[in-house]
Amino acid sequence: MEIVGIIRSVQVRLKKIVYYIDDGTGPCMRCTKFLTSVDPLSHTWYSPGDVVSAKGILALSETNEEEYGFNIQLSCMEVVNDPNIEAFHWLSSMDL
Repeated sequence: MEIVGIIRSVQVRLKKIVYYIDDGTGPCMRCTKFLTSVDPLSHTWYSPGDVVSAKGILALSETNEEEYGFNIQLSCMEVVNDPNIEAFHWLSSMDL
């Protein structure tokens, strides 16, 4: 699964980073990147306001801090510099 949107908030925890991405369809999508090491220099940090393309597996999950719902377990995420990418993503989704 892939979404393109704006990062609204970032929560850094001990073993994961949780991004809330607003793709314009309603509530923000929760995207989780599980960390394999706790070294902060080995991870790319994204900040609120960045337009990103997030790819991963859609799963239903629940934790003590988060309610039961859909979550994207990220495999990769990258900043989108071209403003036309979001429009292209919507058009290709409609074409499917």
